[in-house]
Amino acid sequence: MNLFYLDKNFDKCAEYHVDKHIVKMPLEVAQLLCTAIWVDKHLGFVPRALNKVERDKLNDLKKEIKHLPPKDRPLTPYLPMMYNHPCTIWVRSSLDNFEWTHCYGNALNEEYCYRYGKRHKSVEEVINILPEPENMERKGFTTFGLAMPDDLKDYDNPIQSYRDYYHLDKATFAAWTGRDKPDWWSEDYADYEKRITANG
Repeated sequence: MNLFYLDKNFDKCAEYHVDKHIVKMPLEVAQLLCTAIWVDKHLGFVPRALNKVERDKLNDLKKEIKHLPPKDRPLTPYLPMMYNHPCTIWVRSSLDNFEWTHCYGNALNEEYCYRYGKRHKSVEEVINILPEPENMERKGFTTFGLAMPDDLKDYDNPIQSYRDYYHLDKATFAAWTGRDKPDWWSEDYADYEKRITANG
């Protein structure tokens, strides 16, 4: 689970994503947004990690409807998950963060269409039909929820943190169909032999 903040410009940010992430990230964005909607609807504005009572409440609600096909589920097609992941908390910590994530998802969809000639189901059938948050407060674009090894985290420069993460953890599968490599990509810095994490 992640949000790869690679540029302030949404179009550029999406263009800089490797092929694997152009395919994968719209689903993760949809999951993050759905989770934020669930928290907003059932718990109110909670810009922090959920406690056990709060998590149990959401889990009990999930059990009641998880048997339904996504299109028939009330509130959101995808069920909430990973309530206390840094990115999940960040998305629900401000209406501005939520809106940024929504725009990011649509920018990824446009890039997905450019590279593969089709629209992404998670954007078309999930993200773009979600209800508006009811309780989320507008707190501005808050400090980004970095999801990466601690030694790469620079909360004052999240874009550089994610570019470093790309070089050191994503180079083994780095490919940009129909795009040049990002202008910030360094062949000397990129580690094509190994990754620093085991996740995608």
